[in-house]
Amino acid sequence: MAKVSSMPASDVPADIGLLAGPQLFGHLFNYGLFGILTVQVYVYHLLFPRDPIRLKVLIYSLYTIECLQVAMASHDANKVLGVGWGNVEELYKAHWLWITAPVMTGIVSTTVQFYFSWRIYVLSGSALLSVFICLIALMQGCAALASGITAHLLNNSADLQDKTMPTHIVWMVGSTTCDIVITACMVYYLSRGRQGMATDALLSRLMRSTVETGALTASVALLDLVLFTTCRHNNLHMTPALVLTKVYTNTLMMLVNNRARMRQLMMQQQDDASDSGSLQWAVDRTSNINGTSPLPRPRTASPAIGVALEVHHTGASDSEEHALDLIGKSKAP
Repeated sequence: MAKVSSMPASDVPADIGLLAGPQLFGHLFNYGLFGILTVQVYVYHLLFPRDPIRLKVLIYSLYTIECLQVAMASHDANKVLGVGWGNVEELYKAHWLWITAPVMTGIVSTTVQFYFSWRIYVLSGSALLSVFICLIALMQGCAALASGITAHLLNNSADLQDKTMPTHIVWMVGSTTCDIVITACMVYYLSRGRQGMATDALLSRLMRSTVETGALTASVALLDLVLFTTCRHNNLHMTPALVLTKVYTNTLMMLVNNRARMRQLMMQQQDDASDSGSLQWAVDRTSNINGTSPLPRPRTASPAIGVALEVHHTGASDSEEHALDLIGKSKAP
């Protein structure tokens, strides 16, 4: 049996739990969210084989980045909690954390926010609003890269919060602000498609999903900011920092895959409307025979739902996608 050496108690930092514990939980949550993301990407691969190539490139590229992030984070976990176990200096080294947390999170979050800025442009037709969102996303992405490079040069987490405080604040405040603006714009422009019809339920469902995902990403970024600025000289902020990139990709995949459920609900409503139309024809026919006034016809489903469901129309060309978007906007009040 290998001989186990013990470290003198005086050499163990009093806050060892605040240094190693957050990293452990961050890696565990990171693995869990990566598993969820893998399932979501597989479901997307099965359900949407005819999606536009640009959307496939976006999703599979983000998934590739997430695979690299998990591999590099696992390397750090092994260095700190595996082969480096018992060596306190390993807890303070940056290792590859400067890439897996700030750099990759900045790249992923900026990409996802760019995607939603394009969706808002399709919904609103406002290039100015879309550019404004892109500028906020680009600002927080650059701040994330600056934080990562600074952490790499320092290579000492003891001084990390003091040296990267300005860039980290810009990064997290920008990320939170961008998520809130995106959520507010999506909800506002989707709500304009309400016409008091059966499709309002679908729009409400889509708006609820948008609010939930936007609130989730903004909350995790805000938690990272609070822990980073208030809990100094420990690693509490590393738990949300390690999982933030997975939160962005999972929320994107949830909204993309949600199209399948939304289409199913829309088809059910169309079937119900068709059945109602057949019944109305029979009632009108009977009324005409009996000489009575026909009942008022039910209102048809609003085509505004097309803009919500068909931003990326499966198998459609660019012109067909844009036509669907214009139909949805033209019918909105």
